[in-house]
Amino acid sequence: MRRTKFTSRKANICTIEFVDIFGDLVNKTFHAPINGGYVRDSDDRQVCDKLYTRGETLRWSGTFPLIDLIRREYKRRKACDTKL
Repeated sequence: MRRTKFTSRKANICTIEFVDIFGDLVNKTFHAPINGGYVRDSDDRQVCDKLYTRGETLRWSGTFPLIDLIRREYKRRKACDTKL
């Protein structure tokens, strides 16, 4: 099993690589305005809580690295996935 890999290029840009519940390798890049705002993916779509595409829109305050928020939401997603 592959480990999840988080990479931060700037305070407001990061990438995550993980294996989803179907066994597929997923590579996603996230970004947000440098002063905070809505988190978006590499296709410029808004990201929701737990890194899903639906739900409450994910906002970043800009006061800490975006990668910290992405790590937290990924952990929340994994917790939900294991309940399935």
